Amino acid sequence: MLQGGSALDMHHGRVGNAGEHTRYPTHLVESGRLTIVGGTEVFTPSPEDQLVLQGLEKVAGRRAFHLSDVVHTVGTLRAEGLDWDYVIKTARAHGGEAGLCCYLSYVDEIHRRVVGRPLLLPEVQRTLRIDGWGRVDFRDGAFRFPAFRVSGRLYARQLVANVRSGRWGSAGRLCLLPFVAAAALARRAVRLRSRR
Repeated sequence: MLQGGSALDMHHGRVGNAGEHTRYPTHLVESGRLTIVGGTEVFTPSPEDQLVLQGLEKVAGRRAFHLSDVVHTVGTLRAEGLDWDYVIKTARAHGGEAGLCCYLSYVDEIHRRVVGRPLLLPEVQRTLRIDGWGRVDFRDGAFRFPAFRVSGRLYARQLVANVRSGRWGSAGRLCLLPFVAAAALARRAVRLRSRR
């Protein structure tokens, strides 16, 4: 569990839709800090690592994210002393820069619409290249975005980043995602046909 009520989905020391982020969970534990939650001491990631995690978890392979995610992110970004160099370096080191760029572009877009000004500083916007991810809209109780296009773009960027960095295990796991997606689409098509 992360601060702000966001759950972290970690399976056997891996993060990501295909468990492609194998080194990042170890980094989280090593750089975490002890916090008391409900009278129990637990490790929690730093605000910077929580931001990287949101980039890894909130858009890739998903169709939407919740208002609570946006509120938590806005609070994190408005807090004094956020170490952007650490955020960017960590996201790049673990193949999560594209997901972070996409997620922050949506949060910034939402903030612009509600408050009338950008949330991210211009130098952060330039460094992260947050343009071109498509529009996010609030429908059916969640912020929805063009999931197929976004997931495909994130998948391609993450695969290239893993290959360039020699993270072959992560790249191999990502290569399985198109087969998993095809199987899910086939199952959905069969269910739709059976309903008709």
